[in-house]
Amino acid sequence: MWRIHLNTPLANVIAIGETIWLPPGFVAAVTPASTGMVAGRRAVTSTATARRDDTLEAMVTVRSPVDENDTRDVARGLGPLLGVGDPARDGNGLVERVLALARIHLGLEVSWLSRFADGKQVLDHIAGDAARFGLSAGVSGPYSGSICSRVITGELPNIIADARADERTRDRAVTKLLDVGAYAGVPVVLPGGEVYGMLCCIGRDAHPEIDGGDVRFMRVLADVLSEEVERQRPLELHRQQTLARIDDAIAGNGLRMVFQPIVRLDSLEVVGVEALSRFEGGPPTPDRWFQEAASVGRGAELEVASIALATSSIPQLPGDIYLSVNASPALIAGWGRREIPDTIALHRVVLEITEHEQIDDYDKLTEVLAPLRARGLRVAIDDAGAGYSSFRHILMVKPDVIKLDISITRAIDRDPFRRALATALIGFATEIDADLVAEGVETSAELETLQHLGAAFGQGYFFSRPAPLAETFGAASGGSGGRNGS
Repeated sequence: MWRIHLNTPLANVIAIGETIWLPPGFVAAVTPASTGMVAGRRAVTSTATARRDDTLEAMVTVRSPVDENDTRDVARGLGPLLGVGDPARDGNGLVERVLALARIHLGLEVSWLSRFADGKQVLDHIAGDAARFGLSAGVSGPYSGSICSRVITGELPNIIADARADERTRDRAVTKLLDVGAYAGVPVVLPGGEVYGMLCCIGRDAHPEIDGGDVRFMRVLADVLSEEVERQRPLELHRQQTLARIDDAIAGNGLRMVFQPIVRLDSLEVVGVEALSRFEGGPPTPDRWFQEAASVGRGAELEVASIALATSSIPQLPGDIYLSVNASPALIAGWGRREIPDTIALHRVVLEITEHEQIDDYDKLTEVLAPLRARGLRVAIDDAGAGYSSFRHILMVKPDVIKLDISITRAIDRDPFRRALATALIGFATEIDADLVAEGVETSAELETLQHLGAAFGQGYFFSRPAPLAETFGAASGGSGGRNGS
């Protein structure tokens, strides 16, 4: 017999089936004894060792069955130990921890959480040596006639300790295809009673030691997953709605371009236009659209769609006018010919790299840009002076154009500190033979100050608000600021 000594109050101990779980930060000492009780109420009946892994601090085997009706209450107690409700841990991380816990406890190689939808069983999350069984996340198969469906209807038990020998499973295609030796599965039932899917474990070898206590333990874990799935449902619905909206924009529905002139400050002659994305419905600003696109894995696709739409306007521009488009460093680093094909007149394009995003690999960025610059593409650093990385970007990329951020231009006529910084950047641009464009010029006083400081180019509401291309040249109002990439 063994006695377990805990350095944590009884309230911190959760007993589930034949397992006691201790919260992170606590340990257990297991010592021999003729008789033993855990915290005065749990009799130890089998040998065990305390151990640690990513999910738990200590696990010891005891003999203390749990009423199956209490599993959801127990799951709520176990949940916080696995990270439920912890904002520092995401939902997928919780699912992976539960799956790891299930397969380790049963001693099986693979565990998964599946979802039933449209007559199929989809393996949304999978843990362990899935490749050994030819499985991966996203794999799906017919629900009807599957082992899981038969477990739910009661035709098969929750545990099949030797699938090859059991007459109920030995001739089934899935047993032979995956070469399953042992199977354990319990339904994941949402709080409202809906069967969401299954928590399953499989192993290559037979495991006759798996018993009803393991089923009860898996039911507790299934209830933890149920609570998490229910919590994530509104978030997943929002994600799917966002994804549909972004995909619609990528397809060309509701995405349009407006253009803001870039002028020579001494003559107010238009020399170029910046293409700015606009969207119908959804988030209130283009920046939010691109942020949401990135959050659902469509950031690059939306940028590419915007660039393609912007560059399609080049033939409509007067011959001496260039087009300025925006792209994130991450997009540029992964560019192929689809983003800027050979048919684009690159000598008429300025590519603005936003200053706000970190550049992880300047060598890769410059390597990708080199052949494009050789074809005439000019590169601009956008929002210069707005953040800590401005000058590093400028030094490493060696831009042809420096765009002075609106935060420096605004009220420059009344602020000597802004004038001093602008003067330094204007001098720097002249020294490296780059053009400087002052963004956000909104008043005649700002214009006059920039002219006095020697700034060559500018853009802003004082000259024209963004507008459709047909209205851009000579326009004096309309639209609101943004970028083709945001």
